[in-house]
Amino acid sequence: MVANLDPIFIKTTKTSQAVATLANNDVDDNPVGTVLLTTSGNEGSIVTNITALARASLASSMACYLYLSKDNGVTQRLLSVKLMASFTFSPTTAQIPVDFGYSETLPLKLEAGDQIYCGIATALVGGVVFTCQRQDY
Repeated sequence: MVANLDPIFIKTTKTSQAVATLANNDVDDNPVGTVLLTTSGNEGSIVTNITALARASLASSMACYLYLSKDNGVTQRLLSVKLMASFTFSPTTAQIPVDFGYSETLPLKLEAGDQIYCGIATALVGGVVFTCQRQDY
């Protein structure tokens, strides 16, 4: 197969969101309670930001998980874990979002068709909103 020698540029920017509500306590290759956050483009993508915000109070700190799948969710390998601090949801308090550390200068590079799933360690009725910003080639 001949390699494509044409320069590759970013074609589109996408923002996707998912809400995780179920507890995900197993971090093996087949976790339960995960939700699809994003699927990379046909020629691959770079992820420049992933954050998480709770939509309800957290009595104690909770782990937020990211998983990478290369087979449409059949196998989900643990990619990253960040801790969400306890928080009392109120109109007069601002929540600090969990930032998974990806940026324009330190992106997560995805192959075509790669999927990122998200999950939380403790069930939360209001759920946790994960937001992903990616750029497709």
